[in-house]
Amino acid sequence: MKKIKNQKKQRGFALLEVMVAALVLTIGGVAYMRLQQIGLQSGFNNAARTEGAALINAFTEQLRSNVTLIREGTAADKTGSFLADDVTAPTDTVDCDSSTLTCAKIMFNLHRYLTSQQMSQITPKKNSRLCYIESGTDRGLMRLTFQWRDNSKAGQTINLTGACPAFNAYIDQNNSVTMYVQL
Repeated sequence: MKKIKNQKKQRGFALLEVMVAALVLTIGGVAYMRLQQIGLQSGFNNAARTEGAALINAFTEQLRSNVTLIREGTAADKTGSFLADDVTAPTDTVDCDSSTLTCAKIMFNLHRYLTSQQMSQITPKKNSRLCYIESGTDRGLMRLTFQWRDNSKAGQTINLTGACPAFNAYIDQNNSVTMYVQL
């Protein structure tokens, strides 16, 4: 019987195998970085949503403590918006007992200032807005919406200088938290 000679075994990698391995590792690395970016963005949005809900609750309680503005103020007094860190500190030094509408408006401006300072802790300067609008029935029903911008494509399209959402507008929008409250 004839013996078969051992064929020479291939040793090492071929250039093609190295290039395929490098391509697979590169695609995997890029996918991993994108996954981390999505995770960070989701974490920021969840934190902003949670902080926004707490901010709306705090602002609502400040409005509830201002009974004179709620009862005697016009709808224009209870409708508006402001950006983070964009409200100047009130300089009025009126000694009042909060039973007059003038004093109530001064207190409301102070609440707006404090809330805008809190908003600047949630997002960078002027990258978030709080809108408040009364229902128009003069019964103290209000819609408060906290909106913010982020680095995502959807987050960059948020218009913080345009009109606030209407009282009955669609509630589930990108980068926003909306609450309806009874004062």
